[in-house]
Amino acid sequence: MPMTSADDFVSQGMERYRGGDIAAAAAAYRLALCMDPASANAFHLLSICEIQLDRIEPALSCFRRLEAIGLRHEAIESNRRVAVQKASAVLASLPPGKALAEAASLAGAVLALDPGNPVLAFLFGGDDIDRGFVPRGLHRIAAVPADQRRRPPLLDAYNRIIVAAYDHGAGLLNGGKPVEALLTFAALAVLEPGHGQIASTLASAIRRTLREAVERHQSADLTGAVAFYDAILAAVPGHPEASHLRRLADWRRGSWRPAGRTERPAPSTAHPPETFPPVLTICIPTYNRPDELVFQVENLMAQVLESGRCDIRILVSDNCSDERVERSIRIFERWNRAGAVLFEYHRNARNLGYDGNVMACFDRCVSGHIWILSDDDYVLPGTVARLCAVIDAHSPTLIFLNEPREMGGVAVDGTLTTPAGTMVRLPLGRPLSLDAGDEQLRAAVVSHSFWLSRSVFRKSFRDYDAADLSGTSVAHIGLVNLSLVNDRQPTLYLTDQPMVMNMPHSVFSHNFIEVFVSGMHRLYGSPTMNFSPGVVRAVARENFRFLERFIDGTHPPHMTMRYRPRFFRLVRKKLEYGAGIGETLRFARDLLKYRASFRIRAGTGQPAKSTSI
Repeated sequence: MPMTSADDFVSQGMERYRGGDIAAAAAAYRLALCMDPASANAFHLLSICEIQLDRIEPALSCFRRLEAIGLRHEAIESNRRVAVQKASAVLASLPPGKALAEAASLAGAVLALDPGNPVLAFLFGGDDIDRGFVPRGLHRIAAVPADQRRRPPLLDAYNRIIVAAYDHGAGLLNGGKPVEALLTFAALAVLEPGHGQIASTLASAIRRTLREAVERHQSADLTGAVAFYDAILAAVPGHPEASHLRRLADWRRGSWRPAGRTERPAPSTAHPPETFPPVLTICIPTYNRPDELVFQVENLMAQVLESGRCDIRILVSDNCSDERVERSIRIFERWNRAGAVLFEYHRNARNLGYDGNVMACFDRCVSGHIWILSDDDYVLPGTVARLCAVIDAHSPTLIFLNEPREMGGVAVDGTLTTPAGTMVRLPLGRPLSLDAGDEQLRAAVVSHSFWLSRSVFRKSFRDYDAADLSGTSVAHIGLVNLSLVNDRQPTLYLTDQPMVMNMPHSVFSHNFIEVFVSGMHRLYGSPTMNFSPGVVRAVARENFRFLERFIDGTHPPHMTMRYRPRFFRLVRKKLEYGAGIGETLRFARDLLKYRASFRIRAGTGQPAKSTSI
């Protein structure tokens, strides 16, 4: 008698299954479904056969139909989990970036039954990475529990992805794309929070992104700067520097105000009587850089106001710039009030040169400590308050402000080298008493103050010989030295936190050769500096070695000089400072090579100026 119902085919399938013929049983169940496409029993039994035959995708299709019918019980759920595990194993055995292309329908079947499947999330992440969407792919992989991605079958693929993503991020960082690198390393840090190399490279990406953001902010490109700040905050929520700088941008746009004293218009340009004489004066010598200057004063004023102190003064000494500087900077006088002058602006009647403007800053300062700050270096958040706390607690003769290391922490570990070659280690975060008679140590300390923005010193003297400092391009070094010489018990304090960041300059803005070979030698040999001839010569030789690192290519190629070196004068200076014949001949060879390839900027081919050296 012919079979006419689906139940008959189901019965036949069960008999064949009990007999061990799994394939024949599956065929019978399919016939049953042809007779009755809604037979839940047939779908369930067929799914069992498909699993045993390792036909995972048809098995998953059966479970999808059972889900649509609404049939759920423990046996079905148990078999469904087995099918999903087998499908996941198949997918995990494929290369992460190719799994979705080679087994798209299988992946789709798993996704329909188990949207949170870790292997599937891993594979979607691998596919994103393979197509170039690295941060998005890493975030998808981060959704996979750590204990699952760090064990088979995902472990090998996971390790390959981490290495590939790290190399991708390093390539972006070295290729001048810090924001893209930042997003990549931030995603890697989520996956591997305790990985030291990833954490340090993320810190480097953040620092480079901040540098570029500050450069845009300084040039009044607020839109570009804010985009960079937001990228940092997206990668590292609550990042203090990015948050502070983002608020500064909002301040200029008018959507944020610093906490602290209420803004009041100054009644006149005359200074009111002072109830709060300044403890610290931050002097900014400037010339024709209004955008950088406005950013600098905004940053400092926000920190002063947020500190709540009335004894800090910002003094701008304008070296006879055009009217743009005065027009853009006078606005900050509105924060002055009776009893406290927070901002002063002075415009020199004529251009005094670099040294003259630095000395004008010093002469106008009436506070106990002075910080002569470049108009384009970046002062980190909280620096002003921390600096005043050091002055209040210790009142050191000289404070060295540390700078941030690209990989995190501070860049200066306190190691100095005296002209005699002795290594000296300065303590971080506590004062050190100096021997006023130790000229070797004093020379090492003074040389360390070459970078203008690094030094805050006590104004322990008023009279000095301006002629000794003029024309050297390093008058600030002479002022630092005088501060130490005129203090009976000089003390030095090197901060243990980064406070100021030197913004990168690809081309030196001053005659670098003139400064290091001639200007500093003349300054150190002057009566103002009070150094013996032996120390003066040793310092000159060390400065010459610093110059040679540019000539022989030791320094990075992006750091160039705009002035062409004069051959015979430099060779004569080399001999004059005590070099031997062999050393001088090697220098002459390197100098000839450098002159032959010299350009005012890398790749421009523009003619270079000659110096007086």
